[in-house]
Amino acid sequence: MLPTGLIKKVKDSPEAGQSSGNELSKGKREKIIQNIAIAASFTSEPVKDTLEFWMQEIGIFHSIEFAPYNQIFQQLLDKNSITSQNQQGVNLILIRFEDWYQDDETFKHSVEEFLLAMQGATQGSKTPYLVCICPVSPSALGDINRVQLYRDMETWLVSELNHINGVYVVTYEELNRTYPVADYYDPYGEEEGKIPYTPSFFCALGTMLARKIHALKSLPYKVIVLDCDNTLWSGVCGEDGSTGVKISPPYQALQKFIIAQQEAGKLICLCSKNVEADVFAVFEQHPDMLLKTDRVVNWRINWKTKSENLKSLAAELQLGLDSFIFIDDNPVECGEVKANCPQVLTLQLPKECEQIPQFIQHIWAFDQIQVTKEDQKRTELYQQNVQRQRLHQKSLTFTDFLTKLGLEIEISQMKPEDLPRVSQLTQRTNQFNFTTIRRSEVEIQQLCDSGMLECRVVRVKDRFGDYGLVGLMLFSSNDNDDVLSVDTFLLSCRVLGRGVEHRVVSYLGKTARDKGLSKVNLLYQQTQKNKPALDFLESISEKLKLDECNQEKYNQEDRDLRMDNVNTVIATIGSNPKPLKVGNECVTPKNNTVELFQFSSTALTRLTFNPNQVETETPSPQDLQQNNSQQIETTNTSDLRDSSEGIIWERVAKELYTPELILQEILYRQQRQRPELEIGFVAPRTSVEKAIASLFAEVLKIDRVGINDNFFELGGNSLSATHLISRLRDAFKLELSLNLLFEFPTVTGLAESFQVLQTTTQHISSSIADTEDEYDEGVL
Repeated sequence: MLPTGLIKKVKDSPEAGQSSGNELSKGKREKIIQNIAIAASFTSEPVKDTLEFWMQEIGIFHSIEFAPYNQIFQQLLDKNSITSQNQQGVNLILIRFEDWYQDDETFKHSVEEFLLAMQGATQGSKTPYLVCICPVSPSALGDINRVQLYRDMETWLVSELNHINGVYVVTYEELNRTYPVADYYDPYGEEEGKIPYTPSFFCALGTMLARKIHALKSLPYKVIVLDCDNTLWSGVCGEDGSTGVKISPPYQALQKFIIAQQEAGKLICLCSKNVEADVFAVFEQHPDMLLKTDRVVNWRINWKTKSENLKSLAAELQLGLDSFIFIDDNPVECGEVKANCPQVLTLQLPKECEQIPQFIQHIWAFDQIQVTKEDQKRTELYQQNVQRQRLHQKSLTFTDFLTKLGLEIEISQMKPEDLPRVSQLTQRTNQFNFTTIRRSEVEIQQLCDSGMLECRVVRVKDRFGDYGLVGLMLFSSNDNDDVLSVDTFLLSCRVLGRGVEHRVVSYLGKTARDKGLSKVNLLYQQTQKNKPALDFLESISEKLKLDECNQEKYNQEDRDLRMDNVNTVIATIGSNPKPLKVGNECVTPKNNTVELFQFSSTALTRLTFNPNQVETETPSPQDLQQNNSQQIETTNTSDLRDSSEGIIWERVAKELYTPELILQEILYRQQRQRPELEIGFVAPRTSVEKAIASLFAEVLKIDRVGINDNFFELGGNSLSATHLISRLRDAFKLELSLNLLFEFPTVTGLAESFQVLQTTTQHISSSIADTEDEYDEGVL
């Protein structure tokens, strides 16, 4: 007879090694190297300094590699290219339409070929691609017809790329809106080294790319909690009255930003020390109030500490505090929350309200790489849940509540349009998630297309509305083992405790039976948050268990497993959809408890939900609130998000919000001491020598330069030489070539050559003027 409950238990096995696109998720970060492979239609190496600066600033362990100049198509088509071989990180594709232009038809064909190459490259890769469309030169903007062609093709290309899983686009419009650079073009760099942009623009480009990489590799926050007085408006509503508070443009900008965040899926809450009626009077009566109560899902307006209220909101929303952002103007309130809720990202608004728009636009924690249909409906879904809770309170019994609720459950195959939401569920679902394997859209699509896994999605609706796509199953079948192996089973906590989880497990049993398989294996991997999943498995195990004697238990500490077997398991977990075995035992890597539940498929088909036993069989919403509260109180702070993250984002928003400020910080950080040379240091003497030496030091990032120091012995190369000549041309208004630096690589040599050039230029100008005078006299 088949065992129907827990049969094997393995201790000391981690989540590490599971496939995950979000190594920067909330919690302790592992030192996983993110490979950043860059291919561009122009020389893009100058972007490296900015990318490295930001990767270090936000704690992403990384490596950066550039493809050869203008090799985008080769990179996308060659299976041995750096982008094709990149298995962990992100691929950056930087294109400038001008580089592909010969004539209109050739250009159109190149863009179409690029799209085909992108489609082919992404089919065999789980690594996301970030495509950035960079600006053309000012001279190209003079051709109105060509500019219109560029715009039309960009619109078409962006639309097509947005339909490719794993591809994300940054347009120049978005880049310029966030990090504007007036003087973006470098004509000399373009001419000499195909380096078309100034250092400021490369800094802006690198910063935007870094923000996108951060958004790709981090789990988004879910809740924004707002103070009211002097945060949403200026003044105190209890003293100034509902229409007496001031909502000036900076506060309106904040409200517009919050509305945009709500439309992108964030839940908006209020947390204010106030009288509730006074606060809502402002929302209802003030003519300049843009944020309305229909966008707010919950609030705590009272005189309790804000940390206490945040914990209460987290419990009621059934979300972890590490998914919360709290915004307040008061440093005392912010300090109290930071001390008592270190998981929360706490942001203190600038004292000067005029700085608020800039501040919020440059908090990277708000960034979200993609918005799904479920995101856009999230506020409505949570508001519907309030109505369900009220119905529950009015119902005499839980059975009565479910009858009135009219729950409808649909389990179906995943459709292409479901993929973004399916991937999002693997990234966001924590409490009722058996294995917490995080996967990107590309990974899920590849696993399903290859036949390694089958995918089913769960949709639920009731009398109050549609919950949307709330559940996911990924499983494989093995005729040799006579087993259906479940790789992923997760459900949104919004539908738990109402029989949905029982229906899904029963569906798995029926699917196994239809395939002629007698067993269903469900693997549970312990995390800090997914105990509700274990409680459910143990409850149905007890219900279905026919013979206690058939239950086998295994503890890794009682067996002498060879280390090479353990290493094999570590290498395969997450990529193999089947439960992992060493011999006849199920084992996984160390650090967390893993349990394998094996059930008879026939027994699962008979599994039903008994509302009268809800307290013992499945976690109710109240259970989840209690579980969440316990996690809030007991979570080890060493496993939380880095508590300095709020400080980092505030500093970025207040000090590093323009390319010029960022570039200045990068240069300061990179500055090094002058290397030891055979020749001694001689300080610049004249104003010309001082200006040249200053540019040497800036380009080479060293503290000082002597007049006899050789540029190339100081560390210069062809790229930095091109940059230096461009800076010298701007500073001295002279037509200089790169050959001049090779001929005169020292400060004194260049200074002397400049004198000759200036004298020659003045003589030529004087001769031209004399000739013009003579010509004018002749005409007269």
